[in-house]
Amino acid sequence: MSESYRISSFDDLARVFDLLRDMPNDGSKIVTISDYSKDRSLAQNGLAFKWYTELGKHTGNGKEYERQRCKLTRGIPILRRDDQEFNKYYKFSLINLTYEQKLEAMEFVPVTRVMSTKQFAEYLDLIDKEAAHNGYLLTRPEDMYYEALGIKQTNAP
Repeated sequence: MSESYRISSFDDLARVFDLLRDMPNDGSKIVTISDYSKDRSLAQNGLAFKWYTELGKHTGNGKEYERQRCKLTRGIPILRRDDQEFNKYYKFSLINLTYEQKLEAMEFVPVTRVMSTKQFAEYLDLIDKEAAHNGYLLTRPEDMYYEALGIKQTNAP
């Protein structure tokens, strides 16, 4: 079993000290301390799925439809532009399908999973702009939004 604890207060530190004090001292445990780094890709995935749900409610098409539509209309063009191998794959296997068939294929085609965090940020920005253009205001849990798009926040003094 592996456990991780983020220390952001004295109470957190005291809780970890209590856990350490109660551990067996028979050499069966290893304690590792490392710097915390946020995983932007997790924030991006979380924000994307939140927005798919919201778009599905706005359009009446449902979350899964909106996920597939966004992958097809926003994600695929980014990957085709930036990845020649992906572009070849698209031309070989998807280009001649109907729009509906392409939407169905998005269930099996990795799009956001193969994007860099920069590409994913662009993808989210395109979804947000399209929603605004269509009169939908997507919620932005500020910490998730800024982290997902890689925007550094500054705290005013």
